Amino acid sequence: MPNKSPTTFCEKPLTLRDFKHLPIDSETILLDDESLDIMLGIQETMRTLEPEGLDDIRTLHIETIGRHGTIIWYEVTIRIYKDMHWLCLHSHQGECYSFANKDNLIKKATRHSCKRFLEHLWSYICSVVQTISHDPKSYTRYLEEHVPYQEREGYVKREIVQDLLPDIKIKISQREEVLEMLKRKQNTPPDGYDTMTLRTYIKAWKVAYCAYCQSDSLLSKPAEEVFRRSNQGTALEEYDLDSSADFIRWDKDRNPYHCYDIIYVRIHLYPKHDADTGKWYFDLAFGIESFGNEGMRIAFALNKAGIPFIISYAEEKLAALHGKDTICFSPDYGNRHLTYPDKEDITYENLQKAIAAITWKSFDTINTVVGPRKRVKVTFYPCDDKHYPAPEEESRCIIRNLDEGLYQYWQMHHCPWGWNVLERNEAEYCVLPMTYE
Repeated sequence: MPNKSPTTFCEKPLTLRDFKHLPIDSETILLDDESLDIMLGIQETMRTLEPEGLDDIRTLHIETIGRHGTIIWYEVTIRIYKDMHWLCLHSHQGECYSFANKDNLIKKATRHSCKRFLEHLWSYICSVVQTISHDPKSYTRYLEEHVPYQEREGYVKREIVQDLLPDIKIKISQREEVLEMLKRKQNTPPDGYDTMTLRTYIKAWKVAYCAYCQSDSLLSKPAEEVFRRSNQGTALEEYDLDSSADFIRWDKDRNPYHCYDIIYVRIHLYPKHDADTGKWYFDLAFGIESFGNEGMRIAFALNKAGIPFIISYAEEKLAALHGKDTICFSPDYGNRHLTYPDKEDITYENLQKAIAAITWKSFDTINTVVGPRKRVKVTFYPCDDKHYPAPEEESRCIIRNLDEGLYQYWQMHHCPWGWNVLERNEAEYCVLPMTYE
């Protein structure tokens, strides 16, 4: 693990006391006028840094002093979209704060004064940005040496660490039968239905749902009755269940994703059409790590019922069960985190071995947008065919910084010609390569 130092990258970092005055009863903290002015100042300070992607997003890592002098790392991110402004802080320990200038869903929301907290945060960010402007690599070196691996992104073959980290190895029932089923269901089945109707889909859905619930009592009920448990099981009387044309109409009338849920956003049964053979079949989709046992139970039931289907990404699922896939550790929401010692039966020694085996992504060096005594010159053209030179005539560019003036906010688009297009007061302009003076 990286050594923790009692010092921080910049003087006077935030402490837990600074966070105590923030409201915690709202997902988004709407700011009053004084606080908003400070937040916009933070955004302008961070916008002098090179973006990782779109020009309206910047991210910095900052330190906060926790209990007993421990360091808690936060990611500070600014986001701008049209007239919406956000400032977000989140840590690997689960704390998350999102400040905004408005909420389109809540017209008369309470506005909060966070002036004291934001002033302290702005002062710290100014120190970081100033240091980066003089020596960008010093900030990168500091992150490499001090950010804990729980905040890092890394990749490793599952088989290398699955004995060191017990939760990495996928535990699944009937392992040999599952492996055999996955091998057989990697490709389009040799034969399927000539047409697809709602009745055909509903019958297959019933088999899948009953297998998930492990309910024998539901098996004796009509398929239409069971299908009404689906989030798309209403208004069936509007369609002819035996009409292939009505199935297409039902499909268009429904959400194309959640329309085919077995279990909401977790397990799906999609009807598929093979253009080569003209046959219809089903595609069963589920996560092998999160819903492997449930998904394979459905697969066995469909197979027993003689329903033609394949399993989505069966090859990747086989690789995962054999430990041959590559897994990612990342602090981002929804991804796998590297745990701490003594959690989930992981010893300090095994954790060190796992850390050494993982290929950790290096922090990118962040530069300021424009060097000292340099001013950006940009050529603007209306966004149409007449004003666009051929893409091969000049290299592409992403605009990095401009004197705000009339340009109140920026958002990058990709147009059909391949040039970067930015918005200025609802009007689109082509941006040609930058020059400096």
